[in-house]
Amino acid sequence: MQWILSPLLENQHTHALAVYQACEDFLALGPEPHASASMVAADLQYSREHGGIYCGIWHLETLVGVLDYIPSHYEGQPHCAFINLLMIIPSWRGSGLGHSVIAWLEQQLSARGIIHIWTAVQVNNPLALSFWQHCGYAIKTSPARQSDGTTTQLLAKSLV
Repeated sequence: MQWILSPLLENQHTHALAVYQACEDFLALGPEPHASASMVAADLQYSREHGGIYCGIWHLETLVGVLDYIPSHYEGQPHCAFINLLMIIPSWRGSGLGHSVIAWLEQQLSARGIIHIWTAVQVNNPLALSFWQHCGYAIKTSPARQSDGTTTQLLAKSLV
């Protein structure tokens, strides 16, 4: 399977909206069940404000997913990264794409001296929890209610 990960450009936001719309099964688990251009814009703004890199996952010329991550200094720790979002359209789920993207990201971050990667999973998303655990991430916190009304747990993986 061939894919390319690249930061989304301003003129590609409509492609991201199409991914969000295809992933409303995921969005339905959170506070806003329907995709909108303002949701994409808010996620992009959040990424920028927190030093994130908001990327498209492309297969040929089709955007099949998005990945947003903070490459270092998560919670002030220079050797810690955080994955904000991994969303893959349903027709590509189960294909190994998510695992491949995460393995590539871990390799890239490890080469830059990152020793821990964190992510958060909503407790009402057992498929995501299973995915992250299969990728080697372990639950590190009890469920905690977030300001948006969701309940999440933090997971982490050591790269050393």
